[in-house]
Amino acid sequence: MKSISDVLFEDQISPEMRELFKGQKQAVDELLRNAANGWESIWIEEKGGLPKVLSQSLSRAVKKAENLQGGSPSKWKWGNYHQLAFSHPLSSVKPLNYLFNREGRIPVGGSSVTVQAAANKEDGTVNHGGSWRFVIDTQNINTAFHLVGPGQSGHPLSQWYHDLMDDWAEGNYHKTALTAEKTRQTLLLKP
Repeated sequence: MKSISDVLFEDQISPEMRELFKGQKQAVDELLRNAANGWESIWIEEKGGLPKVLSQSLSRAVKKAENLQGGSPSKWKWGNYHQLAFSHPLSSVKPLNYLFNREGRIPVGGSSVTVQAAANKEDGTVNHGGSWRFVIDTQNINTAFHLVGPGQSGHPLSQWYHDLMDDWAEGNYHKTALTAEKTRQTLLLKP
């Protein structure tokens, strides 16, 4: 989408103004949908029509991929570019970052427009997505799956700190019991 946006706007809208244009992806998407349905906007017409815009955009995207991952497309992997680091809020204070962020970056799938939402910055760093994911079968309300990234605990010495990080990255959901019979327990505290 970025390559298409660049082809359409780069010579008419300054980079500073484009930074302020937060709905750019939606606008480009709408321009493409309209053009595919026979109504090319002035933006697309001035660039020679939809086929030319898409061809130029594809060439740019391939060139960028080659610069990032080499000239052999069969060896390209989305996860080499698209990576996530679950940063603990306290890790912004050095040297606590070594304690809280010991896992490093991991490759993840998804994008800003997929079910496994994982939007990224220009350098490929994932910076937005659902840390808690929940899927339920509406025909059988007792069948549910969930996942919390990076884990069940925010304490770096806990066994549950970052214990679900790989599952989150790979989309491996955990079956979740929702019925009272399966979840009801009693905790008795005695002095």
